[in-house]
Order: sequence, then C-alpha cells, then structure tokens
Amino acid sequence: MTNAKKRDAQPQTKLFPFIIIWTMACSLASGFVLIMFNALGLLGSLNIAIWFLLLVFGFFPAVAAVQFFVIRQFLRVELRGWIPLSLVGAFVGALGAMFFFAGATTAWSERLFLGIFFLLLWGTPAAFQWFLLRQRFVNHALWLLAAVVTGPVFGFIVTSDEAGNILFALLPNVGPLLYVPTVIAAGLALPFMVQGLALFVVVKLSGNPNSVDQAAS
Repeated sequence: MTNAKKRDAQPQTKLFPFIIIWTMACSLASGFVLIMFNALGLLGSLNIAIWFLLLVFGFFPAVAAVQFFVIRQFLRVELRGWIPLSLVGAFVGALGAMFFFAGATTAWSERLFLGIFFLLLWGTPAAFQWFLLRQRFVNHALWLLAAVVTGPVFGFIVTSDEAGNILFALLPNVGPLLYVPTVIAAGLALPFMVQGLALFVVVKLSGNPNSVDQAAS
C-alpha cells in the first residue's frame, strides 16, 4: 500500500475538531512569535521597517509552517509550496501595506483605512496560497473569500475600543509582557477560525479527485 493510500485509509478529521485544532495551532504560533517580539522590545516599535522584517521573516513563516503541518496531518493533504508562497505573499502584502500607509491621506476614514491596510497585510499571503489551492480544488474561491474578509475583521478587533474592552475583561490576570501579544493572538482567533472553515470545505467537500495528494505514491 502506498503512503498516499495509507493516509486515505486513516480516520478522517471532522469539521469541528479540525477548526479547533487549526485555530489553536495558528493562534499559539502567532502568540509565541509575538511574545518573543515583545520580550525583545520590538512589538511597540513605531519603525515600519522593523515591523516589515518581523512580519515577513517571523510572524508569517511561523504561522505558515504550522498551517502546513496541520493540513498534512489532519486533512491528509500535502500542499507543497504552501510555505514559500506564504512568504512571498507576506513580502508583497507587507510592502503593499507600507506603500499604502505612506500614501494615505487624512481624507480616508479610519475604518476604511484600517480595512484596506489589514486587507493588504493579512489577505495577500492567503491570496498567494490560493494560487496553490485553485490548481487542485473545485471550491478554491472560498479560501480567497475568507482571505478578503478576515483581514478587515482582524483590523477591527485589534483596533476597536469595544473589542479591546471585551478582551481586557477576559484577560484580567495577564501580565504586561504578555498582554499585548495575547490580545493580538486572541484577535486572530476569529480570522483563523474562518480560514479553517473555508479550508476544510475547499479540501474535503470540493469533490475534486485531485484533492488527494499523489506526490508520495
């Protein structure tokens, strides 16, 4: 029996367990990286070049690596190129967000500005990942839709006073070193959850025979 057939014969992960595993893994990876940034005194930096380096070479690589592992382990699919495409998308997205930030004027409303900024920053890596999914799965557009929606949602969560008050109430005993990274990681949980739902539907419910990886056969 080939390795691919062995993976197919194993028990398949159901929707809700996968979403929980995906959300926890991505949130923990992002939270760990953000805590490291905070410990180094970099998280509060206003230097956009530093943020660019942290996101491109720290945050997105860590999250993409965890995503690749979860997809392979629990969806029984090996998406080769997932991490490289994520890194290229992170670079393009961070660069686009920087140029947008530098060129934005006071005529932009705060909500519109943040929505576009986080759409570029968060949605671009997922859009590059979509190029990999569209080659193999019928419902690949759902992942792209999730990429478009979750960026502005995350931006609203981490910048909204109302959301901040809720998170503050839920995290009363978190120390100053962990508070900001924990709030950001918690704000990422909902976008990660939406992405996990979209990915599960794309991979498991597409009905595409190419959804099962044959690279290891």
